[in-house]
Order: sequence, then C-alpha cells, then structure tokens
Amino acid sequence: MLRYHYYPDLAVCDYFHVPGLRAIGWLDPFHEFERGEVPEAFRLKLSQLLLKAWHPFPYSGGQVCGMCEGIYGQQNLFVPCDSCIFVAPDLIGHYIAEHNYRPPTVFQEAVAACPPMLSDDYFELLTRKGITDEALARVWRY
Repeated sequence: MLRYHYYPDLAVCDYFHVPGLRAIGWLDPFHEFERGEVPEAFRLKLSQLLLKAWHPFPYSGGQVCGMCEGIYGQQNLFVPCDSCIFVAPDLIGHYIAEHNYRPPTVFQEAVAACPPMLSDDYFELLTRKGITDEALARVWRY
C-alpha cells in the first residue's frame, strides 16, 4: 500500500522537525484541494525555483502522486516569505499541470518575490526565519 504525506495547505509542517514551516501542495487522493487556473508567470517562476531547489535533507523519503500514481518525487521546495517558510514537495508542478491544483495566493506571491534559488539573498531570507546551520544540526540529532 502506498503511503502519502498529507498536510492541508498553510498548516504547520512538522515533517522536517524544523519550526516555522508551512505546508503547500502536500496532496493525497483522500482530501479535497483547491482547483483552478494559476498565472503563467507563477508557473514559470515556480519551474525556475524547482530546477535548482535547495534541499537541506539529502533524502527524507519520497512521494508518489496519489491521483495518478504515474510520477514520483523526492525533493522539496523551501520558499521564504514575511511570515514563514513554505515547504512544498517537488510534485507541486505536476499537481498544477496535471490535476489543476491552485496553491493559495499567499504562496503564489511568495514564489513571485523569492530571490533566485541558492543565491545569497535566498539564504539570507532563510536565516532571518531561523533556518541556520545550527538549526539544521539540531534536526540531524532529532
């Protein structure tokens, strides 16, 4: 039996044992999710971020798309914003393209404002939200 990691959008995401993370796009076939169109500019920016997504956990498990079971993901996307850090599975692009998933507007705005992945500005925003080498070291000892 396949196991799905489900969190409602904007819920606290404790999967990584790091405080301040909010879930986006942790979908499964047993829960409804927001559907609708998303702007093309959002799709393009999200795709750019996913290409070089920073992933502090070498392997924390994978996830199969529960709607079609035709695609497998094993990375995550961390997107900082003013109030938190959003974390989405890399399947989010698939969910948008194939299942008409519409992420919350606040996440779309965070993606639009996100500095280039792996840039100094990106890591500065993560650090301001508490994602530091020391915080990650605590996670590894969990």
